[in-house]
Amino acid sequence: MIAPDSFELDDVDGHAHPVVGDVPADHHAQVLEAVQSCPEQAIAVMVEHLARARAAHGQRGTAT
Repeated sequence: MIAPDSFELDDVDGHAHPVVGDVPADHHAQVLEAVQSCPEQAIAVMVEHLARARAAHGQRGTAT
């Protein structure tokens, strides 16, 4: 699995779920590779200022 420190596999459905909301700087490259490799295109990356703006407007999202 790409970025094993940032994602864990669900034993039930086999999908990956984020381990943490904020990705450490030394894991950014692996997470971006996971985004590009996801066959379902189910991973989205938001920069911190976008996540704060969404939160201010009541929208959900995870900062990375």
